[in-house]
Amino acid sequence: MKSIENNSEHRVRKVVNRLFAHASMLLSIIVLVCFVLDKFNDAMDFMTADISKWLFAVTAAVSIISAILTIINLWKRPDGKRYGCSGPNGKPPFGPVFIFFIDGAV
Repeated sequence: MKSIENNSEHRVRKVVNRLFAHASMLLSIIVLVCFVLDKFNDAMDFMTADISKWLFAVTAAVSIISAILTIINLWKRPDGKRYGCSGPNGKPPFGPVFIFFIDGAV
């Protein structure tokens, strides 16, 4: 029963990660389009309007969440354990860079 729960949890986590990754990419493209349009037509005020400020804030928040989820997933091994765990407290003995060198990812 535990493998089924892990599998469904893994699927949900994967969907959430993909959702935030795609949202951050889409919002970043919108910001870049507004930036280019603002350079061509200053009178439209694409980059200084209130809606643009909210777009910047939402883009930053979604990108931060996406980065945090990516970092969390980088710390998990396929067997569900964390890289570099030294004991029951689950804290790595070294930093993540050292673990990536040991693992051969770099």
